[in-house]
Amino acid sequence: MNKYSDSSLPPLLFGDRVAPIERSFQALADQFSHVLPEGDFDSDVRNAFLYKGNVFILDDLVVNHAINSHLYASAGFQQPGLSLILAGHSSVYCQDEKLSIPNYAALLSPASMSLRFETSAQQLTSSLHLTFNLDRLNLVSRAMQGGDAQQPVKASALKSITLNYGAVNLRYMFLNLIQQIDAFGGDPILLKTSGFDDQIYRLLAITLQPDVFLKECVDKLSISASSSMHLLQKFEQYVDVNLHLPMALTEIEIHLGVSARTLQYACMKAHKCSPRVYIRNKRLGYAFDLVEKNKKQIKLAELAAELHFSSQSQFSRYFKERFGVLPSEVIKN
Repeated sequence: MNKYSDSSLPPLLFGDRVAPIERSFQALADQFSHVLPEGDFDSDVRNAFLYKGNVFILDDLVVNHAINSHLYASAGFQQPGLSLILAGHSSVYCQDEKLSIPNYAALLSPASMSLRFETSAQQLTSSLHLTFNLDRLNLVSRAMQGGDAQQPVKASALKSITLNYGAVNLRYMFLNLIQQIDAFGGDPILLKTSGFDDQIYRLLAITLQPDVFLKECVDKLSISASSSMHLLQKFEQYVDVNLHLPMALTEIEIHLGVSARTLQYACMKAHKCSPRVYIRNKRLGYAFDLVEKNKKQIKLAELAAELHFSSQSQFSRYFKERFGVLPSEVIKN
């Protein structure tokens, strides 16, 4: 019998973090039916098999966190996917080829390719799996590269993916992004409005195209002072006009016709912050003026929602980081 109990397993990344352990293959098949409609699950020690996991779906993006032991799975994904091994290790077989995925690595699996997965019987394997739409990923990648044809993402072969490039830790970035699911209460509409799926697709593009997006050449970008100023003016005007609307960086880059790196460089040079932080600071500045002028009429929870913060507490935290005082204190004083 398996040595693990519900209380001894680590919590899941989102959703019901203490979801009960499942010991039936049917429960596993049901949870993966959205991406593995014909999945086949087995174990060499059936009474030692265990699984627990949660799934979040937002349009064409599927996020699954699973913890399991003693598992064999044979299937073909309907869409391409990226699997991050967070603990333990997993082996993947494709025809006669075997790929071992160690901790802190990832695997790109193409759509419709027949694969067999095997997790360790000696220790728990924790994995985060992202199933995505390749056409949308290439649309995002194209926008990040500046809107021209550029280099497309290729997901036609089984491939081991590196997650660390010097100071850039892509694994940490994925885990940080996944926290937004619970921050917005798992509400698909709020997460869509906040740009959660766009952020995931952007990080997928960076992960699968490190040769494009992680080159150490930001300081060598050929952007003149005049063109940089013109770009910033267009960016700032866009933010001002759309301050109360959801803003995804991919949409902004398409609107401006620039690459992610060009916009990042111009914003860092002028404002000493990223475009995303600039947008947040503009919203906080608007909120400060509003709170100061209309103290008695302001409801902070409504204001936080209006400006697309995940909660009043998140809004208050960023407000204090920006101005050194809580919005509630501005109202009182």
